[in-house]
Amino acid sequence: VPADAFELRRAAALQAWYEHMPIRRANMPRFGSGTFHRTARFGNLAELQLLDTRSYRSDQACDDGFKPICEGVGDKTAQVLGAEQEEWLARNLRRNSARWNCLAQQIMMMSLDRRRAANEDTRIANMDSWAAYEVPRQRMLGRMAGLGNVVVLTGDEHQNFVGDLVHQDKVVGTEIVATSISSGGDGSDLRYGSEQMMK
Repeated sequence: VPADAFELRRAAALQAWYEHMPIRRANMPRFGSGTFHRTARFGNLAELQLLDTRSYRSDQACDDGFKPICEGVGDKTAQVLGAEQEEWLARNLRRNSARWNCLAQQIMMMSLDRRRAANEDTRIANMDSWAAYEVPRQRMLGRMAGLGNVVVLTGDEHQNFVGDLVHQDKVVGTEIVATSISSGGDGSDLRYGSEQMMK
């Protein structure tokens, strides 16, 4: 897609997002750009960090898709949140002033092995998830370590999962992955290979 056509697509997508989400006027996109991360607080029960994992990240490693881990997954310069948003989140996590520190975001953070057949002997990762950005993923998990109250809420996976977030052999949080109300698991209750993945 040519760059100018992509910018028009992006602007239209952000406008649709703004018109269909419960977003404050201050977050209205202008000319296809804006700041979309923000905080919502629910008394002392929960502080919800709403992240933008789409606007600032590096291109996906290994040409995207579900693939074996490639060298690009360990890229030390890779970004998911971008430097400014990552520092904003680090400050908010350090504050740790509510019972629950919740991160709401778009791409799975846990390191789920996506092998779907018994004869696959190499770990498969979704290159459109944190698993393809191991350096920023480990940095994020390191920031969660010791807090004892982090819950990551993830969408955009078209299926449901729950799992531990592990850093240096210690559980540092829990991730709940939920599908959208409209995806219906892409037409089936279980995807091909789900039973193998759950093993």
